[in-house]
Amino acid sequence: GILPVLERALDDADPEVRLETVEVIDRGGLTDASSILTKALGDDDPNVRQLGLHVGLSQTPLVRQALVSKAAASPHADVALTALSVMEAEPDKRNIPYFTAALSHPDLTVRDQARETLALTFHELFQSAEGARTWWAANQHRYSQNLVEEIVAPGGL
Repeated sequence: GILPVLERALDDADPEVRLETVEVIDRGGLTDASSILTKALGDDDPNVRQLGLHVGLSQTPLVRQALVSKAAASPHADVALTALSVMEAEPDKRNIPYFTAALSHPDLTVRDQARETLALTFHELFQSAEGARTWWAANQHRYSQNLVEEIVAPGGL
């Protein structure tokens, strides 16, 4: 019954109230608060956004993955950078579309981080999101789920 109260508190004009709302989720061990944490990711206050993402990292794996994915696509550079760093630390094919999309982010730092991660992972320098998407579509079959290149010998061995 506390979730509706927390949802309303996240609309409060005072950023300290919104910050405390996210802290309550963390302290209370609430694992079904994904809608509130998603809302926190878009908050005007960077502290609320960062705490929302931090708390989201301790949620169940499905909720965690969904929140990190939403954060990676955030227009807020601070949230997008943090999410991309989390994704970089946990290589997975499912994360590549977020890095390629980040090549079009309005913030230069986000674009640079995405470009660097893709270059280190694939040894390719991508100048555009479209170029990276095209390359990934043609080459993703060469990589395992955790982005290890699977080299196939001539003749299919």
